[in-house]
Amino acid sequence: MAAQREVLIVLIERIVPERIRRAEYQAEISWTPIGKALLRAVAGTMDAAVA
Repeated sequence: MAAQREVLIVLIERIVPERIRRAEYQAEISWTPIGKALLRAVAGTMDAAVA
Protein backbone atom coordinates (compact mmCIF):
# COMPACT_ATOMS: atom_id res chain seq x y z
CA MET A 1 0.00 0.00 0.00
CA ALA A 2 2.84 2.41 0.77
CA ALA A 3 4.42 1.83 -2.64
CA GLN A 4 1.10 2.56 -4.36
CA ARG A 5 0.74 5.79 -2.39
CA GLU A 6 4.26 6.89 -3.39
CA VAL A 7 3.45 6.37 -7.07
CA LEU A 8 0.15 8.25 -6.81
CA ILE A 9 1.89 11.19 -5.12
CA VAL A 10 4.07 11.56 -8.22
CA LEU A 11 1.07 11.39 -10.60
CA ILE A 12 -1.72 13.28 -8.81
CA GLU A 13 -1.71 16.81 -7.39
CA ARG A 14 -5.22 16.87 -5.97
CA ILE A 15 -8.49 14.93 -5.89
CA VAL A 16 -11.77 16.69 -5.17
CA PRO A 17 -14.91 14.59 -4.74
CA GLU A 18 -17.96 16.09 -6.43
CA ARG A 19 -21.39 14.96 -5.31
CA ILE A 20 -23.57 14.00 -8.26
CA ARG A 21 -26.59 12.91 -6.23
CA ARG A 22 -27.26 11.10 -2.97
CA ALA A 23 -24.64 8.38 -2.46
CA GLU A 24 -23.04 9.04 -5.87
CA TYR A 25 -19.79 10.94 -6.33
CA GLN A 26 -17.40 11.77 -9.13
CA ALA A 27 -13.75 12.65 -8.65
CA GLU A 28 -12.16 15.77 -10.12
CA ILE A 29 -8.48 14.85 -10.51
CA SER A 30 -5.68 17.40 -10.96
CA TRP A 31 -2.71 15.64 -12.53
CA THR A 32 0.96 16.52 -12.18
CA PRO A 33 2.90 17.13 -15.42
CA ILE A 34 4.20 13.54 -15.21
CA GLY A 35 0.66 12.24 -14.72
CA LYS A 36 -0.57 14.21 -17.74
CA ALA A 37 2.25 12.83 -19.89
CA LEU A 38 1.39 9.29 -18.83
CA LEU A 39 -2.29 9.86 -19.66
CA ARG A 40 -1.33 11.09 -23.13
CA ALA A 41 0.93 8.09 -23.68
CA VAL A 42 -1.79 5.64 -22.60
CA ALA A 43 -4.40 7.41 -24.76
CA GLY A 44 -2.08 7.07 -27.76
CA THR A 45 -1.69 3.33 -27.24
CA MET A 46 -5.46 2.93 -26.77
CA ASP A 47 -6.12 4.77 -30.06
CA ALA A 48 -3.59 2.56 -31.85
CA ALA A 49 -5.16 -0.61 -30.41
CA VAL A 50 -8.64 0.39 -31.60
CA ALA A 51 -7.53 1.35 -35.12
